[in-house]
Amino acid sequence: MSAVARLADRRFLRCEVTPAAGVRLVGERLVDDHTGASIGLNTTAAQAVAALASGASMVEVCAAAQERFPGAPVTGDLLRLVRDLNATGLLDVVPSRAGSAFGAVLGAAAPAWAAPVVRWLDRLLGRAIAMTFTRRRQLPWPRGAVALAVSVAGCLLPLVTLGLFGAGVAAVCDWGHVAEIACGTAALVLSVVAHELGHAVTLGGPDVGYVSSLGGVRVLVGRHQRGRRWRAAVAGPLAGAGVAVVTVVAGVALRSGPDVAAGLVLGLSHLLSLAPWSADGRLLRSPSGSTSTPDTVRT
Repeated sequence: MSAVARLADRRFLRCEVTPAAGVRLVGERLVDDHTGASIGLNTTAAQAVAALASGASMVEVCAAAQERFPGAPVTGDLLRLVRDLNATGLLDVVPSRAGSAFGAVLGAAAPAWAAPVVRWLDRLLGRAIAMTFTRRRQLPWPRGAVALAVSVAGCLLPLVTLGLFGAGVAAVCDWGHVAEIACGTAALVLSVVAHELGHAVTLGGPDVGYVSSLGGVRVLVGRHQRGRRWRAAVAGPLAGAGVAVVTVVAGVALRSGPDVAAGLVLGLSHLLSLAPWSADGRLLRSPSGSTSTPDTVRT
């Protein structure tokens, strides 16, 4: 493993790690009660997860494992385990509320009048680190739908920022292009949000479960929802394409060629997600044991 990867894994040492909502440890298996999925662990990993579930910190768990197996790279193995289980949504990772080493060093060096700025920078760093972890949410309707929409929009934030920057540049050059860029950016966000909500609405059920990370959002399919997974796979792309159609119509009405082109590209991209090699296409061909829509919003 590279030094960068080892350093990235060590960020888990300053975090609170627990089984995600609806996930429990049964013997040496992590079982997801919502989706019915499970994963087997070895004895050391199962003991570590049990300790984390009981409130132990990652530092304590790694220290205990290292004491049990002196000389073995147990800490690195446990950090990789936590990283992998977090990526699948089985473990929740929350950065510690304690101040970071960065904040402590900067606070010691900065004058007293700069203390509020240092605290703000430390909180900002904490939020940036939190965004690198995968978070699982399982919330009742309609709260879950709102949270899902916000998570999807958050994944698209870099593209939205790029759109706003483009609008600013266009305003300097020609105000006529600002509305076109704003419309295209809004269409992108709304179509992807509609895509994911299409999955969730069609699946039905008392709550909405999803896994979110910097890489995207994945809607979870519950055990009782498996019979609807094919309809859900189709509903997402159709909902996204519906927003694209509205964008095309608006572009034609406003005589905006770029918006028409943006709508056509968005509609085609949503429909292509039904292809066999794409996420929703794979869900259409998945067996009855499939537990989640592999659809991911890439940013």
